[in-house]
Amino acid sequence: MTIIKLEYPIMHGELQINELNIRRPVSKDLRNFCINDLDKFSKIQELVSKITQLPMSVLDNLDIYDLKECAVVLAGFLLNSQVTLENVLST
Repeated sequence: MTIIKLEYPIMHGELQINELNIRRPVSKDLRNFCINDLDKFSKIQELVSKITQLPMSVLDNLDIYDLKECAVVLAGFLLNSQVTLENVLST
């Protein structure tokens, strides 16, 4: 699990969210997600929603800087995993 301190906190109802707990994605989180989706902010937002259990409506207010930080963490999880792109494509 990685904690991202938000540069620009967001609100979830009356609750101010100052940080996101980004857990390592599991297989079901990556359904319909392609390694090439790491350059699509909407797909990153969907994945962050799944692994933080925050609704998309809350993450719609996430600053682009903070979303980029989430993308960096997710890229680290995905690119440093035991699965390589060559292994995925060869199956």
